[in-house]
Amino acid sequence: MSSIERFIDLLHEEDFKEAHEVLEADWLEFKKQGLKQKASFYKGLINGATSIALIQLNRSQRAKEITWNAFLKHKKHIDIIEKEKRHRYLEAINILESKRNEYL
Repeated sequence: MSSIERFIDLLHEEDFKEAHEVLEADWLEFKKQGLKQKASFYKGLINGATSIALIQLNRSQRAKEITWNAFLKHKKHIDIIEKEKRHRYLEAINILESKRNEYL
């Protein structure tokens, strides 16, 4: 199972903390390789999951907004994802937005 498929499964299970962890290694690898836009996109997904985890934990509004705004800022880099895989990443974005709305 790919990391994005596992990420999506964890979002459905509402295990946002673990979803964050699943993409961490990929994000670090893209960053190490100098793939800035791809790393940025992954950082956005990670921050989206983190924001919802913070909502679950009833953390400060500021923390929740900082992480969500990072998600919004970085999701624009979806264009860097290969076209044949893009639908899975768009699914992850849609799930994050939907789940956040459920929790607010």
